[in-house]
Amino acid sequence: AAVAVYLTLDPQSLAQFLASAESNVQFGTFLRFMVGLASSGSDRILGEIVGQLPNQTRNTMIDWVKKQTENNLSNTQNNCNAQSKASKSKLLESLYYLFELQNTGLMQQTVGLGGTLTLGNDFPYNAIRLMPMDCT
Repeated sequence: AAVAVYLTLDPQSLAQFLASAESNVQFGTFLRFMVGLASSGSDRILGEIVGQLPNQTRNTMIDWVKKQTENNLSNTQNNCNAQSKASKSKLLESLYYLFELQNTGLMQQTVGLGGTLTLGNDFPYNAIRLMPMDCT
């Protein structure tokens, strides 16, 4: 019931809330929950219990995840040699949101079809490689 207030916000208010919540660590779990509710799979499962998520709310959440992922990918790629822990952490959080949405089209738009994202050590054999399949 407490989440219903956020799920029925008009798109502009929801976008403002998401922008302010992303910088507050205390909202991390809540944001993950909200993104999870925006996935079509959750809607099928929970729709009968809590009702359908309004399309405007779902679209606002998807647009927010897309923007977050694109920004964090761009920041990480532009700072390849001096990646900070904070930028890596934000990128991983964005990839988690993509995984939680289970939206293959969005994943392909943001990460790409055949791209590989290398995280971690400068030596390839010590790094973690993520591929688009890891987000679907």
